[in-house]
Amino acid sequence: MARWDASCGPLGRAAKCGGRQAPAMTSEDIPDRRHAGQVFTVNVFRNGPGGGNPAPIVVDARELDSEAMRRIAARHGHESAFVLPGRDGCDYHFRFFVPNHEMEMCGHAALGTIWLLDQLGQLPRSTVSIATLSGPVQARVSGGQASVSQPKGRGKKVEDSSAVLDVLGLHPSDLLHLPVLNAATSRVKTLVPLRAVEILDDLRPARLLGLLAYRPSGRQPGLYRRQQPHQPSAAFL
Repeated sequence: MARWDASCGPLGRAAKCGGRQAPAMTSEDIPDRRHAGQVFTVNVFRNGPGGGNPAPIVVDARELDSEAMRRIAARHGHESAFVLPGRDGCDYHFRFFVPNHEMEMCGHAALGTIWLLDQLGQLPRSTVSIATLSGPVQARVSGGQASVSQPKGRGKKVEDSSAVLDVLGLHPSDLLHLPVLNAATSRVKTLVPLRAVEILDDLRPARLLGLLAYRPSGRQPGLYRRQQPHQPSAAFL
């Protein structure tokens, strides 16, 4: 349905379309008011019926304030996207909310929004620029597939990783010979390089409750499992 693709578009600067700066959209550029305030749910990264990562999306959020957006995210229980007229030279302005606060960027919700706008016939062209709290990104739709660039990434070594390991119930010998990193394109995620997938599988939920005490970004914590293609026996948490 929709896929995350960070390979297209300029990173960390104003997006351009067709080699020239795209004009900013105005309220009149959103074609009609049929979908004002209406919430769609798009399942992104779907692989078969019932799968995917749900993204509640409002394609015309001009009449919603920040609190109304947060309440919609809380009601649906998922990261939610809201489409507004463009600003800062971009075609659109996207805002993203989880139940407790606004987010700088949400990759799967941005993808789902672009895909949905295309399905509704509301994209002015196949490549558009989007203003987000993380900075401008570029989106493209081709053959029914959506792709979105991402802001420039950054990473910082966790000099003292003992708190992270203690929360997870891990020992330094459980790690690969790689540093623990705080990495982000918008929200910070802590990358823990484990030497074996079995160590990851052996983690117990009771231990993971301690993640609430370790918040490098001050935001809600989460766990993400990654395996290295060149080292399938290892995993990143």
